Amino acid sequence: MLKRVFVLFFILLCTPGLAQVNVDSLKSVWKDVEQPDTVKLKALGRIAWAYLFNQPDSGFYYAQTQFELAQTIDSQIWMAIASNTKGVSFKVKDDFFNALKSYQQGLELASAIGDQTTVKPHLLNNIGNVYYNLGDHANAIRYYIESLQLAEKNNNKKGMSTALVGISNVHFLQGEYAKSLEYLEQTHELATEIDDKNLLSTTSHNLGSAYLEEGDDSTALVYYNQALLIDQKLADRQGVGLNLTAIGRVMVNRKRYPEALSYFNRALKVANDVGDKKGASIAFINMSNVHEARKDFSKAISSSRNALAIAQDSRIIEQARDAANSLYRNYKAVGNTGLALEMYELRTTLRDSINRLENQREIIDQEYKYAYEKQAAADSVAFAKQEEIRIQDERIADVKRQRDWLLVISALVILAVITVAFFLRNTGLSAMNLELEHKNVLIVEQNSQLEDTLSKLKTTQTQLLQSEKMASIGQLIAGVAHEINNPVNFIISGTELLARDIQDLGKLIKEWQGQKVEKPDLATIVKNITESIEHVQMGGQRTAEIVEALRTFSYVDQVKMTKVDIHEIIESNLILLRNSLKGGINLEKDFIPSPEKIECAPGQINQVFLNILVNAIDAMHGEGNLTITTRDEGTQISIRIRDSGPGIPVDNLTKVFDPFFTTKDIGMGTGLGLSISYGIIKKHHGDIEVISEEGKGCEFVVTIPKRQPAA
Repeated sequence: MLKRVFVLFFILLCTPGLAQVNVDSLKSVWKDVEQPDTVKLKALGRIAWAYLFNQPDSGFYYAQTQFELAQTIDSQIWMAIASNTKGVSFKVKDDFFNALKSYQQGLELASAIGDQTTVKPHLLNNIGNVYYNLGDHANAIRYYIESLQLAEKNNNKKGMSTALVGISNVHFLQGEYAKSLEYLEQTHELATEIDDKNLLSTTSHNLGSAYLEEGDDSTALVYYNQALLIDQKLADRQGVGLNLTAIGRVMVNRKRYPEALSYFNRALKVANDVGDKKGASIAFINMSNVHEARKDFSKAISSSRNALAIAQDSRIIEQARDAANSLYRNYKAVGNTGLALEMYELRTTLRDSINRLENQREIIDQEYKYAYEKQAAADSVAFAKQEEIRIQDERIADVKRQRDWLLVISALVILAVITVAFFLRNTGLSAMNLELEHKNVLIVEQNSQLEDTLSKLKTTQTQLLQSEKMASIGQLIAGVAHEINNPVNFIISGTELLARDIQDLGKLIKEWQGQKVEKPDLATIVKNITESIEHVQMGGQRTAEIVEALRTFSYVDQVKMTKVDIHEIIESNLILLRNSLKGGINLEKDFIPSPEKIECAPGQINQVFLNILVNAIDAMHGEGNLTITTRDEGTQISIRIRDSGPGIPVDNLTKVFDPFFTTKDIGMGTGLGLSISYGIIKKHHGDIEVISEEGKGCEFVVTIPKRQPAA
């Protein structure tokens, strides 16, 4: 709830209040050489804001173009405005370091020209927002208060309101709800006074959330209804859905379940109308919780399955986890242990993914802070340089004043003083220029280090999914268990026959000793013993093959590079999948003779081929042709795995390597296998592609270098 509140606050601060613009007509104005520069600057700004939230990179491009045009006419106020817009484009992408850099550049420009009302209040608030997102609440409060003081000085009530909302959000996040309410009440009063409906809606909703945390659900309900009424008048459908959900949760707290379901159904309708997949998933989860509380488990399961289907289709991990958790509880309640276990495993997988993403995000945030502190140190050096220049300028001014005073004395002395002064001045300036050049070199080096740090951050982000376990490990274990069962049966039956034959030998021995017993046939006994030993040997040999194949999977997480035979890796997978290949699947192998060993991480490459082979077998549903071909491509080895299944639709071809994309039923796959395989092959400096025509099968082509480049 709080995250959604802050998103509303951020949009409130950053949106310049523009109506829907005709981008094409604005581009015509910008490109018209006859238009004044100020008109072009306004057009570029409106184009940038039109793209900003849906296409932030395009928004940045037009903001940067606006900045460069402002530079050509030396307009610092327009440069400050463009810097603010660039900062917003970075903030939308959660690039807090560059957002902070752009905002601070704009703040320096605005402060240099004494701006108090045009853009400086927005910049102060936006800097506070960045620190808020980075968890640096002390700095966030400092900038919000500075913005508030500036707004009070200029009697800017809108600016006062936005600063107060920021301060209240910090206190809310720290659990200081009483303080948050104090600032929100002030904001609500100001919003009412200036009749700002958008701000009034946001403040009313925030007040409802704060009172709810304080345990006063009656007052919370009053403010939620007030926010709902305003959003309905403003035709703000997403705001309406947010407040309907909030009111529904209050009804749940009061155990007024029919009313809660009514509000959640209305929220679902709004979400569907505006295409809000996350809102729809949340609405279904809320309805499932109500049904579960009423012990109506069938409806609870139906709502949770709808939520899970929407969340998986839209790749919304948090809602997918919550839906899986709800299904686990409800399947368990009705005694469906199998499906409950599936949902428990899915919930665990999604929860682990979320934890890894949050840990990675925390690492990135810390690295952003480190990069910012390093940049701040560089800025401090630049400031010291500017201060030194200022002192030198003051000294030069003193020299000029002395020169002017000496002019009064006499023309001859004036000439001498001027000559000496200019000589000293030029000498001093030359030394100063050399020192400044040296400091500029240091600043360039520091900036280069910062760019290298940011490049490493991007590399870290691309490796988020590479530590996932094989999603098909359950199917592998089932197949291996079935395969091991057959040779074990051979061994057991063989030992039973040996025991029987040994008893017959005992009878012969007794007969030789003169005891009266039924005499068995010695030749038959020898034949039976030989066949039993062969059964035992066959079972042992097949078991050894399976164990050897499993050995390569015992180091799935090992990344040490080793030279291996690619055919051995493929054969190991085929042994483990032998049970799945039985029936109507015909296996064809076209291997190159004696291939050169390749350098790779064996466990990871095993994971790649297991994922591809499992998908191929699943696609054929127990009947078809599976062809595996290897070729020597000079410095590389290529492996082609083709199945005769139904193929992949054209619309899905570009998605097969996307995380969480799957066409399997719920619980049959997480959609991570091919995404992980893609990352592993790219890490090995290889390539993986898919060739498919719907109705004519599918072929995966994997290319791996024989030698990995030196680290």
